Amino acid sequence: MADLMRRTLDSLLCRSRGGRRLRAVVALCAASVVCGCEGPQAPESPATQGAAEVDHRPALPSARVRVAVELPGASPGQIEQDVTVKIEAAAMALTHVTEVRSVSREGVSEVDVAFAPDVAADEAMAAVRRAVASASAALPADAEEPTVTLMDTGPLAARIAVYGDVSNTALHATASRLRDRLMSIGGVGRVKLIGEPSEVRIEVSREALHRHGLTVKNVHQAIRARGVPPGGSTATRPVGQVATDMGRLVVAKVGAKTIRLADVAEISKGLSGETIVRVSGKPGALVQVHVLRGQDPAALARRIRAAVAGHQAQIPKGVRIDTYDCSPAGRHAGPLLRVAGDCPGIPIEDVEQRVTGPMRRRLQEIEGATSIATVSLPGRSIVHVPFKRGTELPIAIGLVRAELDEQPPAAWTIEPIPSIPIGRVDVCGGASADVRLTTAERLRQELGSVVGVARVDAPPLAPGKPMLEMAMKRERIAALGLTAKDVTDQVRSSLGAQETVIESASGRLRIVMRLRWDRGADVGGLKILAGGRHVPLNELVELRRQSRQSATQRVNARPCITLALFGNGVGKTEAVIDTVRKLAARAVDRSGDSLEITFRAAELSGG
Repeated sequence: MADLMRRTLDSLLCRSRGGRRLRAVVALCAASVVCGCEGPQAPESPATQGAAEVDHRPALPSARVRVAVELPGASPGQIEQDVTVKIEAAAMALTHVTEVRSVSREGVSEVDVAFAPDVAADEAMAAVRRAVASASAALPADAEEPTVTLMDTGPLAARIAVYGDVSNTALHATASRLRDRLMSIGGVGRVKLIGEPSEVRIEVSREALHRHGLTVKNVHQAIRARGVPPGGSTATRPVGQVATDMGRLVVAKVGAKTIRLADVAEISKGLSGETIVRVSGKPGALVQVHVLRGQDPAALARRIRAAVAGHQAQIPKGVRIDTYDCSPAGRHAGPLLRVAGDCPGIPIEDVEQRVTGPMRRRLQEIEGATSIATVSLPGRSIVHVPFKRGTELPIAIGLVRAELDEQPPAAWTIEPIPSIPIGRVDVCGGASADVRLTTAERLRQELGSVVGVARVDAPPLAPGKPMLEMAMKRERIAALGLTAKDVTDQVRSSLGAQETVIESASGRLRIVMRLRWDRGADVGGLKILAGGRHVPLNELVELRRQSRQSATQRVNARPCITLALFGNGVGKTEAVIDTVRKLAARAVDRSGDSLEITFRAAELSGG
C-alpha cells in the first residue's frame, strides 16, 4: 500500500492554472486513470534507413529499460533540452543498443532503451544505470533523481469487473483486496485498479510556502517519503481521519519550528472525479491484469480465473465479480469490444449523463451483449461490450456500429480486446516541426479510414501555442539586489493577466508566457526596477522562443512523431499492412521534404 500511495502522489502533485495554488490528490484506493482494457502495444524495433520503408519481420523479444527523470514545472521543450538529450546521448553510447526512444512531457522525461535480443535483462539494467550515472552530473540541479526500470510488463491477460448496489467504500475495498491477491500470482506483470476512489484533496498555498521559505518540491518530497499517512493503511479508515492525519505530516523543520502540511495547505475530503465506472448500470470498478513479458497470457488468464473463483467467498453481500479472458485465446470464446469516443471540453459528469449513459442503454439492447462496463472521463467515454460465446467478431462489430451512427460524439472507434496491433509508423526528420506535424496529421486521417484499422494512437498533432520561456540569470539578479519573485511580480504587473499566463515553477525560477511571436522583442525590453534604476528584462533573463506543445518525441536522437496502429479484426491483417505501406510511401512523395517515414509491422498472428 505504501508503494501504491507513493506512485499515486508522484503522478498527481501538480500546479493550478493561475500558479497561485497547487493541488495534490491522495487516493485511498488505486487511482489509475486508464481508458479501458489495453492489449499489446505496437512493437519496439530498431530504426531503419530510407524513406517509407517497411519491415515485415516480427519483433524479437529484447530487454527494454526506461529512464524517467522529473523536473517539476519544466515545459516539454525545456525537458527535452535539459534532460532528454543528455540521457539519450549516454544511452546511445552503450554497446548492443538497437533503439532509443524518448518522450518529453510537462515536468518529466522518459527515455526507453532497447537492446539486442541476446542481451540479458540484468545486463541491460546495469548498463543503463552506468550510463545514467555518467549523465546525472549534467542534469539540472533541481531535477529529481533518475529512476531506471525494466519494462517487463506484457499484454493484458484478464479484466475483472467488481460491481453492485453497495457503498463506494465497500466496493473499492473489495476491488483493492482482489488486486492485492492477484499481484501475488506467478506471471503477473502489473495490476491496475480503475474506479472512483475516495481521496484527500491538498490545496497548497504558494503564499504560505513563501512565508515559510519552502517550495512545492519540499512538500512533494515529504509526502513521497511518508507514503501512507500516520495511522497505517488508508483502505479501512474514514476519509476524514486520513485528512486529519495528513495535516500532521511534517514537511520541514526550520530551527526549533516544525512546519506541518496543514500549515501550508488546505486539506479536505472528497471523491477523485477522475473516472466514473459502472457495470450493468451499477457502480463498479475494473481490475486489469497484465502478463510479464515472455509469459503466456492465456495461461495467466486461466490462473486469474481460478484465483477470482477462490476469492468469491470473501466478497461482501451485494457485490458481484465478473472475469473476462483478454488473451488472444479468449477472443474466440466470446468477443469483448472496446467502444471509445472523444467529446473534448465536456466535464466528466456531463460525459456520464449525456454520452456514456445513453450509449450504455442502447448497447444493452443488442442481442448477445452481456454485462456492459463503462468508464467516463473528462472529455472521453469508453464502453466495454462482452458478447456471449459463439458470437463471431465481425457480427459483433457490425451490431455495435449500427448503434453509433447518431450518438454523440461523432467519432467513435470500435476494436476487440485484446487489441490487434498492426504496427507503427514513424514520421522523422524534415525541415521543420510544422512539416512533421502536417504530414503526420494527414497520414493519421488516411490511416484511420483504412478498412481494418480500429484506431491510430498519436500525440496531439495541433501546433502548440507560441510561448516565450524566461530562464532567470540568478547571479545577475542577485547582484542587483533582486529576487526571482521581484522579477516575476514586475513582469506580471507590466504585461497584465488577460494576455499572459505566468507559471513560476518550483525551484526553476522560470516564467512561461503565451504571447504572439511579434511581442518577443517588446517583452525583452521591459524595464525592471532595481536599486532605483530601470534595467531591461533581457539582462536578467534568457528569453527562449518555443511552441507550447504537450509533448515532444525523438527516435535515436531525431525529432519524430509516432503513429501506432491497431486493427479491428475485419479483413486480413496482411492486406491492411500493404495499404499502410502504400500510404506511407505516398505521404513522403507529397511532402516534398527530407522526411523519413518508416513503417514496422507487428506480428501477423493477429494476437
